[in-house]
Amino acid sequence: MTTQMRSRRSIDKLLKVAGPSETIKVISLAVREFHRDFSSNLPEFKEFLKEALSAVGQGDGDLASAVYATVITIISNIRTDRPVRRIIDEVSRTVIDAAALAKVDVEEASRGLIEGIVDCAKQLKLNTSEAVSEAATAAVRAAYEINEGTGRQVQEALSGTLSGIKVILKNEPQRTEVLYATSAVK
Repeated sequence: MTTQMRSRRSIDKLLKVAGPSETIKVISLAVREFHRDFSSNLPEFKEFLKEALSAVGQGDGDLASAVYATVITIISNIRTDRPVRRIIDEVSRTVIDAAALAKVDVEEASRGLIEGIVDCAKQLKLNTSEAVSEAATAAVRAAYEINEGTGRQVQEALSGTLSGIKVILKNEPQRTEVLYATSAVK
């Protein structure tokens, strides 16, 4: 049995007994296990995240905070030669897919995603507007791939000012993209 499999079983056990506030800590612990080779573990990670978000959603935990913690932990700890934009795209799609599969509030998950992306971009000294644009575009596209209703929910949740970034989305489901993302603070 591999170390990762033993860790995964331990994390699953922790999730079953964790209260809402502890669930976020468990998610961060699990993300550290997956982050080294995030892309190759994507299906397994998506399943784990679905279970974790479902646990948060069923309790009285803060879903946006759980997503925020997940995004921060993945992007801050990832070590790869792949472009950060690609990682932001994968993380955004994974969060939306997992939230929809867990049947939790995708709007709240979307907001947690963007808050995490903004803080990561600042921490990594990336262009915050571009990072938010990439994340919002990927999130809305992933949501529309699930179904039109989910797409509209995520699109509405991500339109406006989020974490100091003003986002204006193109209003065409087939060609969703961020038309404009800039700092709302002048």
